[in-house]
This record gives sequence, C-alpha cells and structure tokens, in this order.
Amino acid sequence: MEYVTTDTPVRIDDVTLIPVVRIHLDGEDNKTDQYFLGNKEPLAIIVCNSKGMHALDVNSDEMSISDLLQQVPDLEAKLKQACDKDQ
Repeated sequence: MEYVTTDTPVRIDDVTLIPVVRIHLDGEDNKTDQYFLGNKEPLAIIVCNSKGMHALDVNSDEMSISDLLQQVPDLEAKLKQACDKDQ
C-alpha cells in the first residue's frame, strides 16, 4: 500500500511548515514467514506565512499546491486549519 499525506505541522513565529510525505507499507503472512515493512519518504514542504502559501519539493524547487491537492486527501482542510492563523 502506498499513499501521500501530511505530517504534523510545525509553527515557528509567524511561519507554519507542513511536511508532505509518501508512506509505503508492505507485509506478508504465510505458513513459514511473517513480515511488515514501512517507510516514510519526504515529498514536499508547504510554507504558510504572511506572504501566502508556497510548496517546495525535496530539492527546494517551487512546486504547485494544486498538484499536491490532487495527491493528498483532505489537504485543503488541513491547510485551512494550519495556515488560516497566518492570514
């Protein structure tokens, strides 16, 4: 299973940082073996401040928030909750 989600927002003074991560989960349970693997990979960070909202990928390149909105369920609600305090 693989999905994209946000991690816990971090607030520093008037700036809120929202990490966006990709989660990979895999496992198997059979007669001889049982295993579970998980991995959390950084994908982007959303920066909210008085100048607005900006998304940066892991290489610090600007990326489209609308692209992230398509990938991350409930991102719009999470952005309103975390970033409206800055506006």
